Amino acid sequence: MLTTEYSAHAKANEMIDFLKQFRNLKLVLLNHGQANVKSKFANRILDEVKPKNIGLLGREYFFRINPYGLIKTLSTKF
Repeated sequence: MLTTEYSAHAKANEMIDFLKQFRNLKLVLLNHGQANVKSKFANRILDEVKPKNIGLLGREYFFRINPYGLIKTLSTKF
């Protein structure tokens, strides 16, 4: 499956089902929601979908990615 569409408003079960359609998921980045909710959902994705990497977007970290996946995670606090 190939897509260029993303939704920040789907239900958790719908997002899990959507992610399960991809084989060999290298990276999932979560952007929408409160930090504690994103963390719980990230754990669920790790358990049910099993991507290689998962990241919680926010002000604390910078993610460097390329077409092959996650390159580096850096703290924004220097």
